[in-house]
Amino acid sequence: MTRVEAFVARIAAASAAVQRTALAVFAALVFLPGLVSLPVSDRDEARFVQASRQMIESGDPIDIRFQDEARYKKPVGIYWMQVAAMEAVGQGADAPLWASRLPSYLAAIAAVVLVQVVGVSLTGAAPALLGAILFAGTLVLAGEARIAKTDAVLLALVLVQMAVLARAYSGTALGQWRVYAFWAAFGLSALVKGPVGPMIVGLSVLALCLVQRDRNWLRPIGNWRAMALGAAILLPWAMAISWRAGGEFWQASVGGDLLAKVAEGQEGKGAPPGTYLALLWLTFWPGSALLTLMLPAIWADRRAKASIFLLAWIIPFWLVLEAVPTKLIHYPLPLYPALALLACAALMARPAGALPPLGRAVALPFLALAPLLLGASAWLAASTGAGFSAAWPAVLALPPVLVVALAACRALTRDLRHALPACLAVMAAITLAGAVATLARTPWLWPSDQLAALIRDATPEECAETRLVSTGYTEPSLIVRTSRQTQLLPVDRAAKAAGQACTLIAVEDRVAPEFARATTDVPLEQVGRVQGFAIGAGRNVGVTLYRNGGAE
Repeated sequence: MTRVEAFVARIAAASAAVQRTALAVFAALVFLPGLVSLPVSDRDEARFVQASRQMIESGDPIDIRFQDEARYKKPVGIYWMQVAAMEAVGQGADAPLWASRLPSYLAAIAAVVLVQVVGVSLTGAAPALLGAILFAGTLVLAGEARIAKTDAVLLALVLVQMAVLARAYSGTALGQWRVYAFWAAFGLSALVKGPVGPMIVGLSVLALCLVQRDRNWLRPIGNWRAMALGAAILLPWAMAISWRAGGEFWQASVGGDLLAKVAEGQEGKGAPPGTYLALLWLTFWPGSALLTLMLPAIWADRRAKASIFLLAWIIPFWLVLEAVPTKLIHYPLPLYPALALLACAALMARPAGALPPLGRAVALPFLALAPLLLGASAWLAASTGAGFSAAWPAVLALPPVLVVALAACRALTRDLRHALPACLAVMAAITLAGAVATLARTPWLWPSDQLAALIRDATPEECAETRLVSTGYTEPSLIVRTSRQTQLLPVDRAAKAAGQACTLIAVEDRVAPEFARATTDVPLEQVGRVQGFAIGAGRNVGVTLYRNGGAE
């Protein structure tokens, strides 16, 4: 353990370039497992991936489509990034799924490095490095880094802005390029996820100005040319989509998505205020272990200049999130870097000596969560019929996780403050690598993959072209795993389609009796059945595949 302490301390004492290179390599390794093997997830990732593929196929960089329907919930930024990644691997719309995930993967790596950049201006080199290491192991970040969505990219763009704000707040010269970077990130964040990024930054600035009663530190950022750059990034597409779709985009994105989430819980994701705080022990894990231990020190130091900045970053937007009825666990992710920096700054500032026994006892449940997650993953694989062929990564990860968890305990008792965040992050990284690899191999979690395999085997050889219809089971991952031409239809229309030759019909159990009544005169052959858990719907599903194999 003393070697780990000395190694991390040497990196903390090294140049900024060495620290950031080490963080980038560490983050790249942490987020890599599952990037390729994890099947497409429902529902948002599948929709983003399919819409990006269709953007390549259509050659239209303005409009956003999922099958034949407009997809106007989010602006175009993430689609452009995914399209660029898919084109970069040389396969265009046929690029493998991992290509669509590259923007999230690279943005998550950049985010870890940017935590150090933010922290250096506020807390000093060692807490900044340790905060970045701790953040790299965070559960929610690990998930967002591996899926093709907006949130990892938004996180990185918010951190660019926070890095510039932190430097201005600390009184350090900015240089023009940083001002331009701030406004470019501001424009890009709006192009990726609408007002969310600007709101996080704007609320933080407002809170700082109110608390400090001083706005002079903001003056270097107020460069009109740099502001024009941010506007030039956002406005051309906003004008183009307004011309193309009229008010439909704004009605869908603002009225149908943003304001609907404010009014009530969308898609069954409603929860009361306080939910994010209650779940913080899990969503910020393993950082929640250190944060819990350091809460008294953070409170005592709340009036320090760095603490004021970090709390102004966290509190205003957190209150907004708690007030909004729709609750998704990744929404507070852009605030977690500030929590990591607060925890590690308090750790490095505390007096020498081991934590008291009560503090160490508080940390133990957080450490125990690692083997519990691995055990739960292995049990899920075994209990759903996947067996050891799926469970072995979780089983293999268990011994090193226990070793690192014990090392974290030793770091607590011996006051190895450089080693403690590193041990927590490595423990989480190994845990998540084993769990993700096991879950990716568990077919029960991926019914669309099971169904796609069944469809390939059931396609009639005599049919030049086979039509696929699904009723009841309408998860967008089925489109990604089969074809854009796959039709997700209500029962009555699916029953009509069943009467046509060379048609495969997937029928979920919930609508099976209605479908059977509507097709009593149609000679259908059952060719297979799949069962699993629809993650997007949050329920178990059973889907039976039928075919009408008559030649056309």
